[in-house]
Amino acid sequence: MSYTISFKNLPFSPNRCQIIYVENAYDEEMNAFLLANYENICKSFREIDFDFRYLPKEAELLASPDFQSYLWPTQEISYNTEDARRLSERLLDFYDKLRKNKKPY
Repeated sequence: MSYTISFKNLPFSPNRCQIIYVENAYDEEMNAFLLANYENICKSFREIDFDFRYLPKEAELLASPDFQSYLWPTQEISYNTEDARRLSERLLDFYDKLRKNKKPY
């Protein structure tokens, strides 16, 4: 079963080909499945011109040293920097609030 959900006041506008996975309640089994199969899931959606997003993986990507270096190529960035830690915490907090069905901001 699938639903289309509309969020008011999102800080971004998803495009029609984006699939952003959210839950109305925490589902440990589903989350473990998504984490274990994330690359294959994304690949399957890309094959039909869709873009699958799962917030815990997005937070992981944004906090990674490679992505940080891409965003700020002229700065020496370490995974252990305070900025990377704060970014990761904010993204995980945002996801946690969504997971607990609370308004994240």
